[in-house]
Amino acid sequence: MANQTNESSVRLRRAQERSSRRSALRAGVFLVLAVVAAAGAAVLLSQRFDEQIAEIKESQVVTTPVVVADSDIPLGTVLSIDLLKVVKWPEAAVPTGKFDVAEDLVDRVVVTQIYKGEPVLASKLADPEAGSGLAAILPPGMLAVAVRVDDVVGVAGFIHPGDRVDIIVTMKPDDRPDSVPTSKIIMQNMTVLTVGTQLNRGEKKNANKPTPTTVATLMVTPEQAEGLALAAAQGQLLLALRSALFDETVKTAGMVASELMPRILNKASRVGRGAALAKPTTPAAAATPATPALPPGDIVEILRGDRFEQRRFEGKKDKDKEKVTQ
Repeated sequence: MANQTNESSVRLRRAQERSSRRSALRAGVFLVLAVVAAAGAAVLLSQRFDEQIAEIKESQVVTTPVVVADSDIPLGTVLSIDLLKVVKWPEAAVPTGKFDVAEDLVDRVVVTQIYKGEPVLASKLADPEAGSGLAAILPPGMLAVAVRVDDVVGVAGFIHPGDRVDIIVTMKPDDRPDSVPTSKIIMQNMTVLTVGTQLNRGEKKNANKPTPTTVATLMVTPEQAEGLALAAAQGQLLLALRSALFDETVKTAGMVASELMPRILNKASRVGRGAALAKPTTPAAAATPATPALPPGDIVEILRGDRFEQRRFEGKKDKDKEKVTQ
């Protein structure tokens, strides 16, 4: 009987231990779930809190609708509704000349490059009465003049719309018989409107590629147009591409062949004299004895390039000669 009682006690104790372990496991699981739920609730509350703060800030900043470019818009483009979009713009920073309705800009012509996200302003559009195409982008009082070019005149095809060029003409300045051709820069910092039929510079990836063409159109004043027409008819034109950072006007006197060659020769002579002065004297050259004086007789002096020779002849039968090189 006592043994049965002990066995019952042992079974009861084991059952209690198992029940206690199950309770502890369930408590642990519930605790983990509670922590996860609390973390999720904290994230959701934080997001909601941020949204409410953004809404409060937005409600405090007064905005106004502004039409901006939905993509890059090149010069000369006729605007359409798919190139534009309306965004909210802080009213305190609204640019002058903005538009708030995209439909009002349809069929207007762009006179300068507009980049994506940039406001479309009245100053960047041609007048509605200016028409379309090249005529629409010309400022009042300016003309578009076409110049025939080739690979030499057109800087090997590396001139693109929007570039700046100087115009060099080579021609006789007057009709006198003794007049000689003169090269002179007659116009500086001229804007290239088109190259061939290309009105836009094109994609950036093609900006460094040559554009073969036979005609370049420049923007000039009426007076410059007259001079350019005369220079093209009477002389030979050359376009010189300018850096975008170089906008100064340089005064030049022109160039003729009689002045060009002496300048080149004088420069080469100065370089040669500088090299000769810089050349050190070697001991062997310093020890060379002086050239003895030539005895009397018939002397012939010969100049061959930079070599000078003297030859002495004593008689018809005497063919001996002395040769001295200086």
